Amino acid sequence: MSLKRTIFLTFMGLLSVGCANDAAQLERSDCSTVGQESVAATQTIEQQQPIHGQGYRIRRVAARTREASVQVHNTLRGVRGSGTYFEYDGYHIIITAAHVVADGGEIMMITSPTGEDIPALIIYYDNRDPSDTAVLVLREPLESRIPMELDLYSKDVNNLIGAQTVYTGDPGHQRNMTIYGTVSSINRNGSVMLQSYAWGGASGSVVFDNRGRVIGILKAIDVNRSGVSPYPQINENIVWLAPPSSLDLVILSDTLREYGVAMERVLRGDE
Repeated sequence: MSLKRTIFLTFMGLLSVGCANDAAQLERSDCSTVGQESVAATQTIEQQQPIHGQGYRIRRVAARTREASVQVHNTLRGVRGSGTYFEYDGYHIIITAAHVVADGGEIMMITSPTGEDIPALIIYYDNRDPSDTAVLVLREPLESRIPMELDLYSKDVNNLIGAQTVYTGDPGHQRNMTIYGTVSSINRNGSVMLQSYAWGGASGSVVFDNRGRVIGILKAIDVNRSGVSPYPQINENIVWLAPPSSLDLVILSDTLREYGVAMERVLRGDE
């Protein structure tokens, strides 16, 4: 389908709705949520540091992530993940994990913590290991959310080891949950490894350092396998991130410009 036709179908309200399932990975288990969820009160696990004491920077970043977090609904597969709202090159975009939006068509539904719903078009997709990254563009801003500035960590990722991290997502039945962590290693495949927490629904959360730089996109938790037990041990405190290099800003900028040109043609009614 051409980009112009996709945009027309997207934003003229012709949306499909469906349901499906998701699968586990060999050494890690992805963190998207499938099917119905139990109802529970929203809670957070923000660290209670003095506002002007240790952790002041990371708490400021945490506050911004809480204003920018959203849910990403893959309606064709019945999968729900998390995402983060950014403004970039004058466009309003959502960054999430590629496996959240996989096999769901070109349109995802974005939901804010207040219940605001808006369709989004997938314009960037990279699931080549260690990448697991997707970008969606919104036709108009989210009224109930405040976009963050997109600033990718661009130095050697090995320099991140020991760095404080934070993300806000919607794991399980929780909503707008802010979770801290520490970079513990860089996997041999290039994934950034955190000592933190994640479980189903957290996939796609964008993880930041204490300067608000993107250090990765949450894609999975660790699965420990050994010869002692035939059963795999899921380690929710070992979190896998697609590295910041997963997002090529040159390609993203070029794609957004093409999208903008196509949208102008649609609005003018050009063939």
